[in-house]
Amino acid sequence: MGSAKLSTVISIFTSSGYSLLKELEQQNLSGDQEGMRETSHKITGTAKHLGLERMALIAEEIQQKTMTEHNEDFVTLIRDINQVFICSLDALEYFKSKIKSTTC
Repeated sequence: MGSAKLSTVISIFTSSGYSLLKELEQQNLSGDQEGMRETSHKITGTAKHLGLERMALIAEEIQQKTMTEHNEDFVTLIRDINQVFICSLDALEYFKSKIKSTTC
């Protein structure tokens, strides 16, 4: 992936991440496990692409549990993925600034 494209992916993920995580919380509250599976799949793909391994692992765990366990309590996993996302924002912004400063 080129640096311009990577910078764009980082920008989109940092701005849309809050919405995705809020969507995940709402889907959990309404018991929408299919929606949670789809949303966590989106998070997994982008997190893996950006090297956010912990975030991808949590999202994958949510995906798996929506397929195998009914009425699972996802509150802890959702709290954890939110915390990892917040901790990742500074690193992503720093990385994005380095990309911009090294491109010609």
